[in-house]
Amino acid sequence: MLDTAGVIAKLFDQLKLGKPAYDRTSKKQSFDLLVYAKKINSPIDPITPVPHFTFKAEEYPITQEELDRAPYILPESRYGYVTSETPRCQNASKLKGVNQELYKIGLGAGVAKSKAVYKCKYFALSYWHPSHYLGKVRKSKPALLILVNNSSIMNTHGIKEHIPADMQSSFHPFKLSFNRNLYRKLLKSSFMKLYLADNALVKNWDGLYRFSCDLFPVNDVEKAEFEYHLKSALSKVKRLDINMLKEDGKHADKSIPWYKVAKVCRKFNLPLLKPE
Repeated sequence: MLDTAGVIAKLFDQLKLGKPAYDRTSKKQSFDLLVYAKKINSPIDPITPVPHFTFKAEEYPITQEELDRAPYILPESRYGYVTSETPRCQNASKLKGVNQELYKIGLGAGVAKSKAVYKCKYFALSYWHPSHYLGKVRKSKPALLILVNNSSIMNTHGIKEHIPADMQSSFHPFKLSFNRNLYRKLLKSSFMKLYLADNALVKNWDGLYRFSCDLFPVNDVEKAEFEYHLKSALSKVKRLDINMLKEDGKHADKSIPWYKVAKVCRKFNLPLLKPE
């Protein structure tokens, strides 16, 4: 039994508080202490160690011929590039870009350095024919690669100021994913409408269209201006010399490290891409 009144009195004395002002233990001077039962020893089964797995090849004899004959199905890769069987895009939702790993090989080889076909305040357009390495790694017919820049402050080319990092998303429209998505939807829908309406483009000008975007068209006037420039850019593509583009493609093939291309193709289960 614990003498609570004595304990409290002792505490008051040690703290030099005198005697307790009232009897806090008048109703119950003591309480029973909890007594734990003695530990009961019960038998515990010993822990059986799990044996380490070891593979012994001699226990599973198999020949290379048997492996080659074994049935298998490789999954279709979502990273694939276009082939002769790839259908032409008929709506904006089907437009895709490039296989990024194969595209990076082209960047590293310097074959993506090409003069823009068309420039305006909204974007700069570069084009690669299907015979070019970059045209071969596209994922749709045609393909659209959209890059956005954050060099234009307040969505205009007229302001050149340093903006603090924590305020940049308020001044650069493409810092926000919302604006980037809106721009991609606008560009894809406008591009597809103009492309499908022009039989010459559909017939002869498949390939990779890379847009490097600077400004975001906000109102109806700017959107109309944007579409005018897009139409002018596609008209400029039609005036390119196809034979010259094919020669550029042959020259680019000489710069590509094809062993790296083969490695990526094996990684993603793609048909082996080879130079023409």
